[in-house]
Amino acid sequence: MTAATKGTPLRAQKLYTASCLLFFALLAVALLPGPLSATETASFQVRHIPLEEAKGLAQTQLSAEGQLSTLPSRSLLIVVDQHSNIESIRALLQQFDVPVPKLLLKLKILAVSTNQSRLWAAEGQQLPGGWTHIANPGSAKYRLVESKQAWLRSNSEARIEAGSIEPIRLDIREWLEQYGVSDTPDLALHPITAGLAFRVSVQNDQHIRLELSPWLKLTQQAQITAPAQVEVLPDLGTTAATLQPPSTVAPIRLNIQPTDTTISQYYISLDNTKAEIDLSLGEPLILLAEKDGAHALGNALLSETIGFSGKVMALQLLLE
Repeated sequence: MTAATKGTPLRAQKLYTASCLLFFALLAVALLPGPLSATETASFQVRHIPLEEAKGLAQTQLSAEGQLSTLPSRSLLIVVDQHSNIESIRALLQQFDVPVPKLLLKLKILAVSTNQSRLWAAEGQQLPGGWTHIANPGSAKYRLVESKQAWLRSNSEARIEAGSIEPIRLDIREWLEQYGVSDTPDLALHPITAGLAFRVSVQNDQHIRLELSPWLKLTQQAQITAPAQVEVLPDLGTTAATLQPPSTVAPIRLNIQPTDTTISQYYISLDNTKAEIDLSLGEPLILLAEKDGAHALGNALLSETIGFSGKVMALQLLLE
């Protein structure tokens, strides 16, 4: 009994030591780095957005060990990474690599009487550039000057020519001088085209932000003529009278080179007539060129058109 009793603490100590060694061994095994997750290679066809934009999106989902490359000739994005990261990139591209909405803008340029413009302006919403947004035009009477249309994509610009300006009247010439168009005697001989630039950004399925930027386009012609050459053709006599002196009155021949004509065009942005407006698909709205830059632009466009002098210009816009 005495021997057994004395051996019990020793056996317990050995058991305790063995348990500790086993615990630390298991802990060490658990803390050892495991094998790296297997990587995969995937390729994505980018169809609707620039390849570099798609690459930038994919990099946000790439792991530290992941690799990314592009094949521009085939518009391919190639990813080498773990499966979970590749699936995140796939989901992101499915969200953003989609067709850009294409909208049809229908524009009507209207001539409105002064009385009607006052009625509209009293109930309209003032916008920058001298425009007034008319939400409810009612059954107002107006005359159609021009009808245009253009296709628009989100965040892209479309330009529509609104008409020609003939700078004959003094007030129009003075207005053009504000934009650097010199009032020269031959100004009326150079065609000036006025137009409207539109840019849309899609807010959601039905609401659109529309930016309006009027502009002028000037066309100039220059003639380039090579210098003329003068040749004097003296009369040296004939074989029948070899001693006859040359004539003092000699014929002259003038050689003139063909004239070359060069045509140059440049645009002027009418910054003080810019405006932005929110609208809904399928709902027409009217912008009245009531004040300031917008009114001056409308006056210049309508003043030389027969029957529209003294009217106020308005734009009817419809996005479909």
